[in-house]
Amino acid sequence: MFELDGPQRLRLTVAVLRWRNGERNVETEHRHTSPERLDRLRHGLRLTLNNVPSRRGIWWAELRQARVKPCESQWSNLFKASLDELDAAAEVDTRAELLSVGAQAVGTRSKLLGDEGLRRTDLCVTYRADDLIVPVVAYTITRVLPILREWPA
Repeated sequence: MFELDGPQRLRLTVAVLRWRNGERNVETEHRHTSPERLDRLRHGLRLTLNNVPSRRGIWWAELRQARVKPCESQWSNLFKASLDELDAAAEVDTRAELLSVGAQAVGTRSKLLGDEGLRRTDLCVTYRADDLIVPVVAYTITRVLPILREWPA
């Protein structure tokens, strides 16, 4: 479990979960005193963590961005995002932040994973399998901060 504290009364308990079938994800366990719009993180928008089959001990996560829809409920979904969009919503240099906490690389799925599918141009991050910090930072940049700052869809 990780405690995230920040601006606008941000206080979340975030967990990296490992399931019996080997799957992993990052999700919010408790909102505490954070703004109510962050409840969305307790009901979805998990960050799925995947192993890289061709690289033993290396995992990856997609860097899709949560964006808030302009409606009363402030519902949010995930969208493909460029590095500039990730940087703007989180107010950080995404690549530099992820690399500074131990990420192996930040780039497209095509470049880092050899993906030739429809989402080959989507961004992702690779990291060592035993590293829990990189996925939590990726979750914070792609989910928590955009919703906190009400980044529009």
